[in-house]
Amino acid sequence: VNTSILSQAYDTNKPDLYVLFLQSLQVLVERFPHNPSYRRVRGYRYLIDRQFEEAIADYTVAIEHRQSFNLDDHINRGRGYISLNQADKAIADFKMGAKVPSKNPGLPQLHALALCMKEDTIGALGVLMNYHNRFPEHKGIMSEIGKMHYLISNYDTALQFYLKADMQFTPRQMEVEGMIASCYYQLGHYTHAETIANRVFDLNKSYTSSYKFITSSCIF
Repeated sequence: VNTSILSQAYDTNKPDLYVLFLQSLQVLVERFPHNPSYRRVRGYRYLIDRQFEEAIADYTVAIEHRQSFNLDDHINRGRGYISLNQADKAIADFKMGAKVPSKNPGLPQLHALALCMKEDTIGALGVLMNYHNRFPEHKGIMSEIGKMHYLISNYDTALQFYLKADMQFTPRQMEVEGMIASCYYQLGHYTHAETIANRVFDLNKSYTSSYKFITSSCIF
């Protein structure tokens, strides 16, 4: 088995090489069924191919037989559980992952998503704020915090976080700008809402969600 093919697991666009990779990986897993590295690679491929139950099974074996903690094991198994609408199991994985400090923003973002699946917006906000307090400049997390505040109708606080996030993005993100317009509308600042909604629409005529929401709801 040519183990060097494993290095092509994530970025190859060559069908023949990809098939060879899958064949080689399958042989490796069969020969070394408890090898965490091979299970992780195959589990990741299963995630990409949307074979979530198989991905979860591989990551479970990797977790059971690993010699040291690996955050990606829990993040990726949690992703599989989310995709199967098994939020409780996903949350358990993300809590396990959170025991080891990490800069990886994917963990709190996915943890918050799983909590939202359980309609626990306050819990999701707490997870995101914990990360924000340690890494206050992360624009994606700021945007997610804005979303949580918007969901619980804290529009002024949501606006502040969206504005901070918007300043960090280059170029500006239409989704964030659209939510800024929505916040201004909810706060009764209709002129600001219209101006930003029109700017978003001018940047991309196909991005109509915020534009339609603002222009159909506001009295100008």
